[in-house]
Amino acid sequence: MIPNDEHLAWIDFETGGLCGASHMDDSRIPEGSDGARHYAILEIGVHVTDANLNIIDPGLQIIIYHDQKSLDERVGDWSREQFKNTLMIECQNTNHPTLQDAERMVIDYLESHGVVEGKSPLCGNSIYLDRRFIETQMPALNRFLHYRQLDVSSVAEMVSRWYPQVRQAMPEKNGNHEALGDIRESIKELSYYREHCFV
Repeated sequence: MIPNDEHLAWIDFETGGLCGASHMDDSRIPEGSDGARHYAILEIGVHVTDANLNIIDPGLQIIIYHDQKSLDERVGDWSREQFKNTLMIECQNTNHPTLQDAERMVIDYLESHGVVEGKSPLCGNSIYLDRRFIETQMPALNRFLHYRQLDVSSVAEMVSRWYPQVRQAMPEKNGNHEALGDIRESIKELSYYREHCFV
C-alpha cells in the first residue's frame, strides 16, 4: 500500500496487569519497578484507519508465547482469572511468536498498510496504558510511532461535559477484553463522537 502520512495506527494490548502497579500491589513485582516493566504482554491487536476512521486493513492479532514460569511470575490475579480459559492456555503454544518477534511483525504490518514511520500517533482507548508497555517492552515500536497519542477516552471525557446528551445516547460496548474487538469498539466510539459532535 502507498505510504500515507494521515493513516492512523490503532493498537490494543491484553496484559498480565496494570502498568502503574507496584510491589505494594503485587509482591511479584520487584521493588522499584512497575507493572509496565514487569507484567507480560499476552496479546496484541492492530488496526489501521485512514484519517476519516475508515478501517483499511483486515486486522492483526498476535498471541505472545510465554512459558509456564513466565506466566506464573508475570501475570497478576485478575488477569489470570479473566484469561484462564483463553490466553493463559494459548500463550503456552510454542507456535506463537516471542514478544521481540511480535514487535517486528507489528511494525512490518503497519508499514505494509501505509503507516509512515514517525507520523501516526498511537490510537486507542486509555492508550497511555498501552504506551507504557510499548515504551518499556517494545522500544522499536515506540520509536516507529509518533510521540503523540489519539486517546478516545480523552475525547469521551470532553463529550461527557460538553455534549452530555450525546454521551448518554452512545451505544453500549461489549467489553470482552479481546484486543481486536476492543480496537473496533474504540474506532466505532470515536466515529460516533465525530458524527454527533464534530460537525
